[in-house]
Amino acid sequence: MPGFTGIEAAKEIRQSNEKIPIIFLTSSQEFAVESYRINAFDYLIKPVNQNALFETLDRVYFMTATALENSIMLQTAKTIYVLSLSQIEFVEVNNRTLYFHLIDETVKSISGRLSDYEDMLLKYPEFLKVHRSYIINMNFMKSMNQKSFITLTGKEVPISRNLSPTIKNCYVEYLYSAIRKEDKS
Repeated sequence: MPGFTGIEAAKEIRQSNEKIPIIFLTSSQEFAVESYRINAFDYLIKPVNQNALFETLDRVYFMTATALENSIMLQTAKTIYVLSLSQIEFVEVNNRTLYFHLIDETVKSISGRLSDYEDMLLKYPEFLKVHRSYIINMNFMKSMNQKSFITLTGKEVPISRNLSPTIKNCYVEYLYSAIRKEDKS
């Protein structure tokens, strides 16, 4: 690669993404040790044995497929985000903009409607629609009162007045099921 080495390119990638699998395909063994310092997935020497290449690609595929299974993909005009469902604290919509509030207190926003993601999120037992504009991840709720949930990061999420009794029952049932799972462990 003219201008920079594969190791330099991999270091650049690592600055923005720690998890993406990087596979080196090279004719030189010179940087093999250094490649693992930047957490390379594999380092293949040319000429590559077809079985070795396919084995590496299969491992990447299965690793990625497993990670994507419990993830959601968001696309903006410039960026594609893959968010793990276990990182979403709650989702809100305001004026056709969706805000995905994450447990690290970052927010990813995209254009759209809550209904675009509602079915996908609500098939998981930890997600609950508590208002026409909000879906919460019950794993990250610190408390609940008549009007709102308070998240672990201290944000207040309103509860629909009409749905309040149903939401309370769902939340209590979810908490009891989580306790029962812990007791069985």
